[in-house]
Amino acid sequence: MYEKEIMETLENLLKGKGAAGTSIDINMEKLLTLSLKQISVGYDSALYLAGYKSGESFVNGFGIKDNKKLKESIEAMFSKSGMGDAEITDDEPLTMRVEKNSTCYGTKTLQKPACYFKAGFLAGAVSTINGKKVPCVETKCYAKGDKYCEFQIRV
Repeated sequence: MYEKEIMETLENLLKGKGAAGTSIDINMEKLLTLSLKQISVGYDSALYLAGYKSGESFVNGFGIKDNKKLKESIEAMFSKSGMGDAEITDDEPLTMRVEKNSTCYGTKTLQKPACYFKAGFLAGAVSTINGKKVPCVETKCYAKGDKYCEFQIRV
């Protein structure tokens, strides 16, 4: 239903364009995430699923066919859009480390990871490339006091 709008948003993120032109205010993403946490016990699964669907759209919409291109595209999108400084390893488990993560940067008081959308996004993208559903787990989170956020997938 919203596939066209999702693809347009993903294209803008790859170009480094936020909703207002050239940058994204990370406080809006953080405000949305924390507000959902405050009002709903199911926010984490909703954000994860939304991220998963966006990750699928990302791979399918841009015709990404392999993990190497996926790694390059995600790292570029995060960097250009202000979502954080992402680095993805090819190791097993596949690991994405994000410094200055826009979801939680500056927050260090939460008891559990907060970056469900990004975890879902990575899971959806990797699942689509590999043709099988694989979960992504955030093993470290800046919001819990870790030095960076880290996401792991076992393909």
